[in-house]
Amino acid sequence: MNDPSPPAPWPLLFPSTVALPAAPPDLAGSVAVIMRTKDRPRLLERALASVAAQTHGAWHLYLVNDGGDPGVLDHTLGRHLPGLVDRLSVINLPHSLGMEAASNAGLARAREEFVAVHDDDDSWDPEFLAATTGFLNAPTQRHCVGVTTGCTLITERLDDSGVVELARLTWPHNRRLTSIADILVSNRIPNISLVFRRAAIDRIGPFNPALPVLGDWEFNIRLLMLGEIDFLDRDLAFYHQRDPGAAPGYGNTATDGLALHQRHTLLLRNSALRIALTREPALLGAVQAMLTSRQTPPPAPPSQPPFLGPIEDRLAALEARQAELLRSQLEIARVASQIARILRPVSSVWRGLLPLRHAIGRLRGRG
Repeated sequence: MNDPSPPAPWPLLFPSTVALPAAPPDLAGSVAVIMRTKDRPRLLERALASVAAQTHGAWHLYLVNDGGDPGVLDHTLGRHLPGLVDRLSVINLPHSLGMEAASNAGLARAREEFVAVHDDDDSWDPEFLAATTGFLNAPTQRHCVGVTTGCTLITERLDDSGVVELARLTWPHNRRLTSIADILVSNRIPNISLVFRRAAIDRIGPFNPALPVLGDWEFNIRLLMLGEIDFLDRDLAFYHQRDPGAAPGYGNTATDGLALHQRHTLLLRNSALRIALTREPALLGAVQAMLTSRQTPPPAPPSQPPFLGPIEDRLAALEARQAELLRSQLEIARVASQIARILRPVSSVWRGLLPLRHAIGRLRGRG
C-alpha cells in the first residue's frame, strides 16, 4: 500500500501584492496630473502655479473643466501658459459629470507611469513629484502601488483681498504604511498627498462615477487590495479647507456636504457587506452573531477586564475623538486669527506713538 501524499504546505501569507508591469522606457518616471475644476478661478490659479513649480519636469497636466465656463478657464490659463506650454491638455465637458467621472475623463487620456489627482483648491511643495516618483522608482519599492506624503491641513477664507489663511496643522492620519484595517473604517488619505502607478487602473478600473462623494475612498480600498501604499515622511502636500458656507462654488464637499458624506458612507458600507454576503452566504450567520454580540455583549467574568467592544468600534471612537480635537484646534486658531485682525489697527497706532511714548518716558525720568 502506497503512503498517502504529504499534505499541501500552508500558503505563504507574504507578500500578497500583485506585480505591475513596468512603464515603457520613454514614460519612465512621468506623472499624469489630473485636475478637475469648475468656475473657481481664484483657487485654480494657485493650483496651476503649484504644478508649474515642480522641480520634477516629467509631468503632464490633464485639466478637466467639469461643465464650467470655457471662457473663464481660458482667461485664467492665459496668465499661466508660460509654465504649462506643451504639458497641458484641457478637456472641456459640456455639462458637469461629477468629480469621479471628471477624473476618469483625464485618466482616459493619460499614458504616464504615475498618476496624481490634484484638486483645484489644493497645492504641493515644489519637491512633491520628485520625492514621490523617486520613492516609487526605488527597486525596494516595486511592491508598492502608491505612496503618500505627510500633509498639512490649511483652513482659509475668501474675501475681497483674495484667499486669507487662518490656520495650518499637520494632518494627523495615515502617517505610516497605509493600513487596510484603517481604510476600511474611513478614508484617511487626502487626494493631494497620493501618487499611484498608472498600471493599477488596468487591474482595478477607474474611479466609480456612481458616487457623488467618497469616490476616492472606494478607489483607495480597491487600490489597497492590489498592493501596498507606503508613506514618505515629508510634509509635501497641502490640503486646503474653507469654512462651511464659503462663496458659492468655493466650498469643500468634506465640510459643505457633510450630510451627503454621512449618507454615502452608510451606502458604501452596505454595498460592500451585501457583495460579500451574496458571494459567501455561509458568512451570514457569522456576521449576524458578531453584530448581535455587539448589541448585547456577555458579562465579563470578575477576573477579566470589562468588555471593550469590537476593534472597529474602538477605532471609530478614537477617530471621532481625534476629529473633535482637530476641529477644536482649528476653531481656536480661527478665533486667534480674527482677534489678531481686529487688534491690528490698534497695534499700528500704538507703534506709531512710539516717539511720543519715548518722550513721555524721558520727561518722567527728569521729574
